[in-house]
Amino acid sequence: MITTMTPTPTLGYPLQSLAVEWACIGSAQTLATWQQIAWDEQGKITAITPISPNNQALRKIAKGKLALPGFVNAHAHLDLSTRTPIPLLPTETMGDWLLKVVTQTKILPSNPAEHSITTGIQEALSSGTTTIVSTSQALCHAITATHTAPLIRCLWLLEWFHPNKVVSTEKLRLLIDALTTATHFLRTLPDATRKHSIQLGISPHSPYNVSPQAWQALKQHLLLPDFSHLAWQTHLLESTAEVAYYQTVSAQHTLENSIDTVHQTLLGSTFQPDLPFPKDIVASLASFDLLQPTLSVVHGLELATHQADQLAKTGVALVTCPRSNNFLHSKILNEAFLHNTNLTLAVGTDAHVSLPYPTVLDLRLELQALKHAYPSLTWARLLLMATLNGAKAICMAGQVGELTLGAWADITLWHLPPSPQPTMATLEQLLATVLNSTNKPQQVIVGGQVSIG
Repeated sequence: MITTMTPTPTLGYPLQSLAVEWACIGSAQTLATWQQIAWDEQGKITAITPISPNNQALRKIAKGKLALPGFVNAHAHLDLSTRTPIPLLPTETMGDWLLKVVTQTKILPSNPAEHSITTGIQEALSSGTTTIVSTSQALCHAITATHTAPLIRCLWLLEWFHPNKVVSTEKLRLLIDALTTATHFLRTLPDATRKHSIQLGISPHSPYNVSPQAWQALKQHLLLPDFSHLAWQTHLLESTAEVAYYQTVSAQHTLENSIDTVHQTLLGSTFQPDLPFPKDIVASLASFDLLQPTLSVVHGLELATHQADQLAKTGVALVTCPRSNNFLHSKILNEAFLHNTNLTLAVGTDAHVSLPYPTVLDLRLELQALKHAYPSLTWARLLLMATLNGAKAICMAGQVGELTLGAWADITLWHLPPSPQPTMATLEQLLATVLNSTNKPQQVIVGGQVSIG
């Protein structure tokens, strides 16, 4: 049963335009000076025009301000935003760590999920994120929590586990029913802005948690008008333990295997899994026709070059979470992938349980971690990962992650110190000032509504 909605919070005040001295404009992310950005009542950008030198009053308002597209956090777990970090010990495998997370979630007292989700949204917004991707096993509950939180654009992914080869028609029906109910529920939201800011997708948790047969069956069942556009996301090749799991002969699997123990805990019953895939997991996904442009994969620490090339060829985006990866595995994504312009590479924060101090969902900290590890990465390249590429990864290209006509007016406004030669400032210099800092944006605008500032 769907509960009655709680009252919609104040969304802040609406604006119709923004005047700035600098703006990062269009899909090429070109630096433009003295610009006014305007949008319609729906919150979509209708004009980006130069401010005349004769309009000194407006230039005075614009001076020292930089407009960037709102950041796109392409992977997070908002419902874990009040949890404390859980380290992965040297003697443990990834399965052991996942079991600790699952166990903590099941047995430890916690703040209500609404509070966790609100906490995560506030952290993301306060650092410039206007779109965030998160998973949930209870979509209507997640929608309700998002609806009563500060205004952000959110893609909620319905998380699914089905490691069996034999596909359960009952589990398929329950999952599709959950999507259908959430879709109808979303349409009942009383506020039009909220309806536009919340979208749905699906997340087979990982290839070792969802068999190719179950994944393929779900895909076939979702070839309906309401669901054919859905974004998909899965965790992929995060750890050496995962690689070893794929390479293990099925007959050798026992419940002593930590990943199988996770399966048993999640399913609530004794379970002896079939080996989900042969050795090359990416080739296996391709053989089942599961590599599609609507799919994004997360982490990829153990990806081989030929596997990354296969993702690029099929239009699958890769989302990296560098601070989480370094905290748990003492490594981050292969530098070659970060420079591969054929591969759509986006950035996420993952969750509080997998983050070092400061434990916040600040996408700039992820960009700083990448820059620290690989100094040759430019801030412009990093901004691309956190905006346009993030939008592509979640099937929202042209809608978010860029300041261009027809896109949502999702904008972060930054106040910069006076420059002796402001017109000579380069995009790289401006981005370094903003992205390599902990300063908060002056305003965060989502769909033309001021959410912060």
